[in-house]
Amino acid sequence: MKKTIVLSLFILSCNLAFGAGMHLPGIGARGISMGGAYRAIADEPSGIFWNPAGIAFMEKGEVQVNGQLILNDFSFEPAETLIEIAHVIRSEEQQMLIKTIPTAHLFAVYSIPKIEKLKIGLGVYAPMGVGTAWNIMKDDDLDYIATINGCAIIPFLPDSEYELTATETLPIKDFEGRIETYTISPTSSYRFTDKLSIGVAALINISNFYLKMPTTDSTRMQTDTGLVFQEGTMSGISFGANIGVIYKPFEHLSIGASVKMETDIEYEGDYEETIYKFYNEYFNTATSGAVLRGGVVKTPAVKAKLSLPRPFIGGIGIAFDPMENLTIAADFQYTRWSVIDTIRVMSEADSVLTAMTLDWEDCTRISAGAEYRLANYALRCGIYFEPHPPVPEYQNLFIPDFNDNPAFTLGLGAKFGPVILDFSGELEYFGEEIIEDFWLYNELMNMPGKYTGYVFDLMLSVGVEF
Repeated sequence: MKKTIVLSLFILSCNLAFGAGMHLPGIGARGISMGGAYRAIADEPSGIFWNPAGIAFMEKGEVQVNGQLILNDFSFEPAETLIEIAHVIRSEEQQMLIKTIPTAHLFAVYSIPKIEKLKIGLGVYAPMGVGTAWNIMKDDDLDYIATINGCAIIPFLPDSEYELTATETLPIKDFEGRIETYTISPTSSYRFTDKLSIGVAALINISNFYLKMPTTDSTRMQTDTGLVFQEGTMSGISFGANIGVIYKPFEHLSIGASVKMETDIEYEGDYEETIYKFYNEYFNTATSGAVLRGGVVKTPAVKAKLSLPRPFIGGIGIAFDPMENLTIAADFQYTRWSVIDTIRVMSEADSVLTAMTLDWEDCTRISAGAEYRLANYALRCGIYFEPHPPVPEYQNLFIPDFNDNPAFTLGLGAKFGPVILDFSGELEYFGEEIIEDFWLYNELMNMPGKYTGYVFDLMLSVGVEF
């Protein structure tokens, strides 16, 4: 089968990992509103996420509930090269169909009676997640998809080209991906002195995974003579740890560091395929409907498994109070994204059902923030910069942003007796990015075109001290 079919379908392969737009930048309104420059502070319940050593400096126990709403607006306009080789792709600019992602988080910290230096806590939060859906392929007007050489189907036919069409309407959501992950994090933190604390938080990650996309396997498409849509529904679990330390060498200076272990989420579930068969009137007539007859065929589901790395994340932060009511903080973070290289969906017999090369790059994040307090109120702001770990050579629509611009944060805080309210807003504007086509062994490895978009993140934290 001609490579034009392979190229027209490869465009929807996806990055099944935790990149920008998927690895949520922070949990808790106070930490987010300071741009994530929070490792050296973290002295409230969401510190379980940022640096578990921080909760040892809490004066009271507290229960905190967070509500988070991620609003996004992404669009894609395919390059002329892509349109020329992929006739099933819409030529006009397309908008991502999923524009809102809500999440919720719960944290609790408790002081052990008669052991005031020890704090135990529990966090239930979403450290990563994505929801994306596109209608990027034509779902009608499929009068021409590609061409095929006649002798590739029937050896004794002439060496000539025949046009392929489809008889059935393609799905409206032709590409859809969701990864929903929650972490349960039992935590213990101990303050050895007024200057030093160490905390350890277990990470129990429970995740659901769903993906629907056209296959990139040319052999399968030739064998099945059709557009093969793959669909996987899986769930998985992994275990890790978040270890942190805070040291306060002087009264108004704090230094914090934390690391999250690298772990693999092991998914298991079902994998199935829906084949939109190719049609050609000549072959259909000549073979009495046995070849290139059109229609839709659904294959039985099979058991599948998938291993997704959750990368190592480590960082160090500093916080300084130049005056009584003002805190200025900065953070440096390193993430080992390069563990996300090639992702393979496997059968129970360890055969590859589908594989995709990602070749992500390690990256660092720099954050800065400030908090000004006035009586029971606080005003916060921050900025951070974190490059996009996926590379242009394998860019596609699962994570359609290039986060190479700074993100800005703003927040407010208020305390009314035992009730603590914190609000944050974050804007990541990605601007416009032109992705050039990348070829490897005569196959197109990415989805070239113009990418634009932004993400606006709102969070409200409500805490009650006891």
